[in-house]
Amino acid sequence: MPPLDRPPSWKWVICGLLFLATLLNYMDRQALSTNQVQIANELHTTPDHYGNLEMAFGLAFACGGLLFGVLADRVNVWLLYPIVLVGWSVAGYFTGSSEVIGGMVATSWKGLTGQEASTFGLPPESSHTYLGLLVCRIVLGLFEAGQWPCALVTTRRLLTAEDRTLGNSLLQSGASIGAIVTPIVTRLVVQENVTGSWQGLFRAIGALGLLWIVPWMLMIRPRDLAPEAEIPTDPLRSADFGKIRTNPYVLRQYLVAVCVVIMINLNWHFFRAWMPTFLQSIKTPQPDGQSVQVYSRDFVLNFLVAYYLATDVGCLAVGYATKALAARGWSVHWARTATFGACSLLTALGVLAGMMPASPLLLAVLLITGMGALGLFPTYYSLTQDLSSRNQGKITGSLSALTWCCTAAMQKFVGKSVEASGSYTLSFIIVSLAPLIALAAILLFWKSVRERAEVMPA
Repeated sequence: MPPLDRPPSWKWVICGLLFLATLLNYMDRQALSTNQVQIANELHTTPDHYGNLEMAFGLAFACGGLLFGVLADRVNVWLLYPIVLVGWSVAGYFTGSSEVIGGMVATSWKGLTGQEASTFGLPPESSHTYLGLLVCRIVLGLFEAGQWPCALVTTRRLLTAEDRTLGNSLLQSGASIGAIVTPIVTRLVVQENVTGSWQGLFRAIGALGLLWIVPWMLMIRPRDLAPEAEIPTDPLRSADFGKIRTNPYVLRQYLVAVCVVIMINLNWHFFRAWMPTFLQSIKTPQPDGQSVQVYSRDFVLNFLVAYYLATDVGCLAVGYATKALAARGWSVHWARTATFGACSLLTALGVLAGMMPASPLLLAVLLITGMGALGLFPTYYSLTQDLSSRNQGKITGSLSALTWCCTAAMQKFVGKSVEASGSYTLSFIIVSLAPLIALAAILLFWKSVRERAEVMPA
């Protein structure tokens, strides 16, 4: 257990640090999608080019999930966590110098020298910048993947089963707050009609990440997060992930977790990556035959603040609701399932958003679906923490790798679909219904910790 000299509030202060890490993680990630329209206009890129950037980020994230998932079980996260954060912060910072990075790669990569434009289908003056963006997104994705194994190992070792969903809600809410802060900082730093002004945003956010290391090192000691520090208050055994191939109950739980994580991430990462571009692409015809953009960049930035505030409300509400239901006598498993089901129904409303014209009702539906989208994650994290006490990093990393392979393919699909049809409707339908598939998997195939303990051999 954590040392006895720690006050009861200490574990929640550490959850606050996890919240800040997630916030920084999402600021680095969202800086691209928030400024995508301006970057596309400056570099003359298409939705397919943007889809390639998101796909590269996703595939790198998948590789990082495997790498840091293994390391999180072998290396004390007290040391691993700041290394991961420095890695993604440096990658984010150098995104602001993407033309230089791209030029260095091009000159050292013989096949690209003098042929950058034909390679990417871009004008020569922007191909180096695009290549630099591609390289930086790959490095960013690789290191950002370490956030989740490190964070979930931390909450697994500091919190009881009853508190974990709330703790996971707090750390996950950093995603929405980071996504809220990013458009605000964008308005302050990025000038819409000034070439290259978006690069300063990446440098500023990357530099902020380095400050997080100081309170982490001051407030936590290595022994606080060692394996033996885990709170031994779970009354029932967690399954042994190392026996996944031989124990049918563990295998079934793991396969359900695979389904859940893929379905909820298809939803979340579609809106994270494409909603700013979607809103700015909506145009209304005029009597003279011309079309006028309905939502300006500044309007979309303001709406993103409202959207991610809604996601934060949904995320925190799930944590408190689960804890409240458990206090009223519900089992922890069914309290989690109930809140997950409510969030799945909210996200399904996104089907309507994909078919609606620009209107206040469209914006309202997007806000409601956002509440559900992030609220799905705390329950998923808590389910994975029931699988194993000794291999949390491997579980999180392997599930992350599978997820990001699928979301990378989804991003490529969306880019090609939008470029070919000019419509987001099909993508909205697919991602909005995906969480209902996850809910069905939990209801049909997941056994609670207590049910599993009753059927597993001692």
